[in-house]
Amino acid sequence: IQIGSMNDVIETYLSRTTKTSLSGEIPANASSINTGLVKFTNILLQNSHGEAVQNINYQSNLNFILQLNTETELKDVILDLRINTRDGVELVHTMNKYSNPAKQSIRAGLNEITCQIENQLQPGNYTVSIGIHETNGLSLDFVENILDFTVLNVGEGDQAGFIYDFKLGHVFFNSTWKIK
Repeated sequence: IQIGSMNDVIETYLSRTTKTSLSGEIPANASSINTGLVKFTNILLQNSHGEAVQNINYQSNLNFILQLNTETELKDVILDLRINTRDGVELVHTMNKYSNPAKQSIRAGLNEITCQIENQLQPGNYTVSIGIHETNGLSLDFVENILDFTVLNVGEGDQAGFIYDFKLGHVFFNSTWKIK
């Protein structure tokens, strides 16, 4: 399809994969793995004002809203969300079991799930994958690279005037520096 630099070819490949619509609706054929019992139907990234966005300010929380439909109640599930660079490097993997290891059930019908992540990503382009699994490891639905978003090089709030011009790496970590 394309001959060029590795980054350009990967960008073209990823842009051709199934993505959400602007409303966040996940196409019926988007799942990489699906048992037919559970189906993710929607994913949105919201800013601090509750607006659906594709661009998020530097260090603003990542608020993901997921909708899934299930035919039956699920007694204990693992929900996961992954954030990768556009060239496939996995930077974030979070699961509901990390913050709450107790059994978490999902009722039959349409469910809305929120996942808030402290944004430590450097400015750049990222893609999101989501999954729901049984505790025995069976994947019920897994949707890969379904939502693209960009972390902007401009902050908000206390850092609204801060323009981040220089970055190395993909993740920002808080650090303490002392000079004696």
